[in-house]
Amino acid sequence: MALDRVKRKLAAIMSADVKGYSRLMGEDEEGTIRTLNAYKEAMASLIQLHRGRIINTAGDSLLVEFVSVVDAVQCAIEVQQVLKAKNAVLPEIRRMEFRIGINLGDVIEEGETLYGDGVNIAARLESLAEAGGICISGSAFEQIENKLPLRYDYLGEHEVKNIAKPVRVYRARLELESMPPTSIAEKKPVRKRLSTAALGMVAIVVIAGAVILYQVVFRSFHSKPEVVSKDKVTLPLTGKPSIAKQIQGSWMLVSVYNEQDGKKTFQFGLNPRGSMILTPDGRFSLFMMRANLPKFAANSRIRGSTTENQAVVQGCAALFGTYKVLNEKEHMVSLHVEGSTFPNWDGEDQTRVMIVTGDEMMRLIGKWKG
Repeated sequence: MALDRVKRKLAAIMSADVKGYSRLMGEDEEGTIRTLNAYKEAMASLIQLHRGRIINTAGDSLLVEFVSVVDAVQCAIEVQQVLKAKNAVLPEIRRMEFRIGINLGDVIEEGETLYGDGVNIAARLESLAEAGGICISGSAFEQIENKLPLRYDYLGEHEVKNIAKPVRVYRARLELESMPPTSIAEKKPVRKRLSTAALGMVAIVVIAGAVILYQVVFRSFHSKPEVVSKDKVTLPLTGKPSIAKQIQGSWMLVSVYNEQDGKKTFQFGLNPRGSMILTPDGRFSLFMMRANLPKFAANSRIRGSTTENQAVVQGCAALFGTYKVLNEKEHMVSLHVEGSTFPNWDGEDQTRVMIVTGDEMMRLIGKWKG
């Protein structure tokens, strides 16, 4: 007699639940359910953006399958950042904080449901995470160790219920850390492939004298190898091309984030896509978008669902117009917006600091004090 074959596959699994859910329900059932539904809706939008598939939403929990560990971790980071912002406006005793566990492992697929150790380990990792935190397994960590601009704490091997072998556990930090200043002078002259983390952290050091609210980092499409020395960091004007000459060209988007009180929020995700072009005759165009925006189910740009349209509006920004240098010493450039995907910008003159170092360009709101 032929045996029924079990369908197995390797999957990245995210498990999430609310820390202290029973207490919240005991104090205010209706309010807790309203908050939970609102938070799950926000999480579902981010899960869709990162190509995730929700498997189960029982009670206060979420079980999600992702195409890759990178997608799972990026989604988890953004979920915690969004929920942290939502919690900030609530009284401390009413804040709803999720714990998240992520594992890469073998699972059994039965219809729309997944079973097996791959799922169980993700659930155990979630129980090890702090409120508002993320824990990942050793198998997941091996896939993302150098692919995302994050820091991880190794928490050792843990015995987990119903799993034969101990599981290596890592905690993902939600904020980037600054590099020590000496790292700038040690950069190699040729950088064919620079990580988002390296560029973002270098930008933090280079603009240490600035008041940072919003920062965009680009890398030249046409590499201009140059040793970045301490003299370059002070940005002397003598013997250097004008700011207009330095910024002209085609630039590839590397990172976009807001920073406040040392904490960063990535509006377009950890690996955004886009470019900025500045021409010699004073014109510019800028486009930024999230990676992995969901495809429209109707395969029509004008027939997208509310969720699909919202994802595109929140995940893309484009503008074009003219530019001129306002102040060479302070690297101040004015962008006159002739048109954009956000109509409120049309006709505006936006002042930005634009600093070129080697094949990198930092564009930020603030004042250079070099």
